[in-house]
Amino acid sequence: MTGFERFSVFCGFLFTSVVCASEDQRLLKVDPGQDVPLQCPGPRGASVVLLEWNRPDLKSDGYVFFYRNKRSFENYQHPSFRGRVQLSDPQMKDGDFSVVLNNVTIDDTGTYECQVIVIRPNETTRSEIRHHISLTVTASAGRRAEMSSRVEETVTGILSWWSGQFLVFCWFLLLFSLFFKERENLRSVRTK
Repeated sequence: MTGFERFSVFCGFLFTSVVCASEDQRLLKVDPGQDVPLQCPGPRGASVVLLEWNRPDLKSDGYVFFYRNKRSFENYQHPSFRGRVQLSDPQMKDGDFSVVLNNVTIDDTGTYECQVIVIRPNETTRSEIRHHISLTVTASAGRRAEMSSRVEETVTGILSWWSGQFLVFCWFLLLFSLFFKERENLRSVRTK
């Protein structure tokens, strides 16, 4: 493999890694007192074996939300979440394992993790799904979130455009190297 081919493969790998790594990152900024949906999408039609919502930064035992055997268990919840968390959709239709955290306070700021173990339709093996959400509760989060959202959209648009340009450039280099490699091969055949 020539240097150009290696570089092109590296560019494609780098582009794919950057795009895939940024897809599952979720950041929420809200004001105190709001009811906040914590999203956790999964496969449609799957049977839920276990659903755990937790906050790893809490130093004591207890879950944000715990569901097993087709029911939730409030007694497994951390005391600060009892009576404040419920499923967005109690039937969990269409793979929606999201919960709503009611009446958030600044103490609810932290990273939330959704872990779901399911059996997908027409399968017998279990699959595990994980999602992370970083929640920040501040008094002026609404205004900052709106402004941050606009900035994020602009930056995302610019990065998407540049990553597309980068990918085109990498493909051009690959085609360029293949063209000249083929041209070299033809010359060597003619000189023999």
